[in-house]
Order: sequence, then structure tokens, then C-alpha cells
Amino acid sequence: MRNLKFVKTFKLSNKPTQLYQIDDNNLLVGTEGGKIEHWTVDNGECKKIYDAHPESEAGISAILELTSQSELLRGEPFDANAPLEFKLIATASEGAKEFRLWKLHLETQILYPYLKIETTITDGIKYLCESSDTQIVAANEKVIKFYDFIDKGNKDLTEK
Repeated sequence: MRNLKFVKTFKLSNKPTQLYQIDDNNLLVGTEGGKIEHWTVDNGECKKIYDAHPESEAGISAILELTSQSELLRGEPFDANAPLEFKLIATASEGAKEFRLWKLHLETQILYPYLKIETTITDGIKYLCESSDTQIVAANEKVIKFYDFIDKGNKDLTEK
């Protein structure tokens, strides 16, 4: 016979719309109003509320950890032999036409805004997907768009 034990309840500031587990003790909760709440599980405390998509009243629709090793997305060269300093996180809101990239520093568990990517998706972004090391796909019920991150300097040199 299985037994279910109710463990904790968090009192969120807004209705939850998306979850992302940082590690065993840290949880990011996307909420209505374009906010992300950072909760510590063991003591049930909200460490910080990020105004992730201030232009949106709708909920956070995606919190995605990117695995890209590309310097174009990470902003610095990737060294597979060095310890990771941060995770790259992408977020979107159903009420916003842009998605954002964040650096989640592993030592401090603090989320830092990194890039804001404007799109032509006018009805908000519901889904995000990392399709390659330099491509992110954004979509809603009406459209799917592919966004390539390219090195303009290299592109200009190869086109000459």
C-alpha cells in the first residue's frame, strides 16, 4: 500500500504558471504578472521576486535551461574542463513579444538579467525550445519562429 505525505505549502504572491528546479533546495516559480519567485525548499522562504517580464500581466510561460556551449549565447568562451559558474536560463511570458536570457550563478543562486530578445510574435510567447547551440525556437498557438544567434563579424568576413 502506498502512502502520500503532504509536506509543504508556499504562499506565493501570484498564481503559479511555470516551475524550474535549480537544485534540491531551490525552486524558481514563474507566476502571473510576469514575475519569477525564487523559493528555498527546506525553510519555505521566498528569497527574491524577479520582475522578469514587466511589460506583461500574463504568466511566465517558459523557464528553460539552455545547454548551449556557444560563446554567442553564453557571452564568454566555454571550457568543458573548468567548473561551471552559471546556468543559462531562457524565460518567456504569454503577454510579451520578447524572451529573455538570464545567468543563474551557481554559487549564489542569484538570477541576473543577461539578454532581451525582441521578436515579431505579437500575441505573446507560450513555448521556448533550444533547437541547436545557436538557435532558440519561440512559439504560441498561431506561429513558430526560429531565432539564430550569429557572429556578425564572422558573417561580414565570409560574405566579402
